[in-house]
Amino acid sequence: MSLVMALTTLSVLGIAPSVPEVTPEHLEAMETVREVAAAAADKAKPELLSWLDDVEFRQLLKEMAPQLANMSAASIHQRLYEEMQVMEVTHNFEPKILGPTYDLNINCTVGYDYLLNLWQLKVLELNNMNVTFLNDIFMDAETRIYKLKQITSVPNVTYDEASQRLIYSAMNWYKLSSAGSKIFGSVGLVLNNEHIRNYTAISPVDTGNWEESCGIAKQLIPPLWLTPTNCSAFGTSAPVPGTFDHWEHLITGNIKYWNLTFASKNLGPPYKYVSPQRNLAMMVARALNTNYPSIQPTESYFSLVHYSEASPLMNLRYKEGVKALLLNFTDLFGTGVGNQLQNWAIQNDWVTLWSFVDDPTVSSPSNRRFIDPVVLSSTSAGHNFTTDPSFPALLSNFTNLWDYVNTTIPVVPPLRFSSWMIQQWNASWEIYNNTILQVQPLFAGACSSSSCSATRVIDKKCVC
Repeated sequence: MSLVMALTTLSVLGIAPSVPEVTPEHLEAMETVREVAAAAADKAKPELLSWLDDVEFRQLLKEMAPQLANMSAASIHQRLYEEMQVMEVTHNFEPKILGPTYDLNINCTVGYDYLLNLWQLKVLELNNMNVTFLNDIFMDAETRIYKLKQITSVPNVTYDEASQRLIYSAMNWYKLSSAGSKIFGSVGLVLNNEHIRNYTAISPVDTGNWEESCGIAKQLIPPLWLTPTNCSAFGTSAPVPGTFDHWEHLITGNIKYWNLTFASKNLGPPYKYVSPQRNLAMMVARALNTNYPSIQPTESYFSLVHYSEASPLMNLRYKEGVKALLLNFTDLFGTGVGNQLQNWAIQNDWVTLWSFVDDPTVSSPSNRRFIDPVVLSSTSAGHNFTTDPSFPALLSNFTNLWDYVNTTIPVVPPLRFSSWMIQQWNASWEIYNNTILQVQPLFAGACSSSSCSATRVIDKKCVC
């Protein structure tokens, strides 16, 4: 039996080949990342501080978050650093196989104790990474930006080589309720910052977007991203990565890359012209505002794609590396796949959060999430909830709505993608809004540990 056949057999059985969580190649790449990140952050810090004192930025910040407007540039800078330490990092995927894909699906999760990266999935023949230009895009980003070594032969990549790569993830700068769900899939793995911080390299922008707009893919395929970008933001080279400690250039690079001053102002819905000052003010207002009921809403589709890409250079163990599941209500609530994901969360002791995908054409608040009480009842984080007098009724309402959706959807499948599911979300929101189950993303100082998955809106208590 060939090695590939043997590995494929193991994958079918749900038995992942044993690999170290961090390899020598990961450590070598991270050493280089930290070196270049420190230099780039030191260079960018004076520029960022000057931006934070810009007159137009200050006026916009006053409109968006008045309580922040009188803070000095140095104080805002310090707050941004503190928020970086707890900022949500999510890896999203589609759980159902709807067609060719290069990422996870539900069949690639059950039975595995670590998150398979794209190259491991390729070796196990569990994804569709046989398209040459896709391989080229990933390889270029991983070597030029993330400082990993070139794979000797991409068509014949070994599992050992695949296990020296990374996990593509996104930082939720704008604290969107649905994080990356709108773009990358209805299941979000919320990673544990404390576990990944020393092994995570952060690109100022999505590396796939940069490769398609400015890198090797620009001449290979039509742009997959409809938003115009400023390729001169990083000069003639690739974006310089950062870390949780060295990050100033991530903000300046991101704002410059999405500087649409030069672009057409007639893009049409859901796009609109957003000045660099307004982008920065929106980022600061949403990142630093802890008063979620009144937090400044997003204004356009841009907030969905303006994230920084945070990529753990490691073989991420589910138990230690993931702290919560974030699920798209419209796609998964009341479904068999949703139930599979609930069971997966219980097996790994993860809190499960339900959110409604932010509409890119309208303003989106940050606190439209609620905890799954069924999963909560079977996880260690439930001890602060299940004894609350309101919990039994909240649990009963959840199971009743789940059963109603589950029995209705098979009869009229198109309803899942219509206003009917919006009505079900609204019905659930009437129940869970302003209760112990409504939660918001972590903010700096809210909890003693960034391994907590959320804070309750009603009393700011931590969900850990």
